[in-house]
Amino acid sequence: MDGKVPPQERTAIVFAKIITVNPVSIKVEGQKEPIPSKFIYVSNFCKRHFHPNKHKHTGCDNPLTGYETEDIEEFRAIKPGDKVVCIRSNGGQFYYLLERIDTEGFA
Repeated sequence: MDGKVPPQERTAIVFAKIITVNPVSIKVEGQKEPIPSKFIYVSNFCKRHFHPNKHKHTGCDNPLTGYETEDIEEFRAIKPGDKVVCIRSNGGQFYYLLERIDTEGFA
């Protein structure tokens, strides 16, 4: 063997569109058939994540005196139609969804 990695075993960055979320399936750019969930692993950047925001306001003129317990949404979960960037590995037998792309805010 000459030390070169065969094309089917190379790792690549690919772009895809979310087709379904439960179970997750994606359609990779340039491919006709969707990739089923058994080949997909989802990073935390594609899952819903909140930051706890419990804090206390004090002061005689502060109308918010007391506890504010609403959490801050840092990441929203993927939804159908989202575009994502993925790592494809093991001849297309493994797709790791890194993050959403082409999105603005939490819309």
